[in-house]
Amino acid sequence: MVLCIFDYALQDGSTLATSWYNEISSYNYSSPDFSSSTGHFTQVIWKISIQLGIGIGLSSDSMTATVVGNYYPARNVIGSFSDNVLEICSSTIGGD
Repeated sequence: MVLCIFDYALQDGSTLATSWYNEISSYNYSSPDFSSSTGHFTQVIWKISIQLGIGIGLSSDSMTATVVGNYYPARNVIGSFSDNVLEICSSTIGGD
């Protein structure tokens, strides 16, 4: 599970997942391991993750949003990053 707290600027789940994926720019494939700056990214692309549910709740003053991401199956297992966080390939499925 992932918990994030943002200054309020309500976004949809797709936008949030994209922002988590964008942590890729900080991920070090040469030294694959957990990092607090890339933990969202690694969970989003973890090899066996197949579902992501996102919940968003607003504070009583509507100025802060709390976001929870629930992954199935949940991972980010220490010692397993090199096998489960795979580098980008240059082709697409069925690609041209």
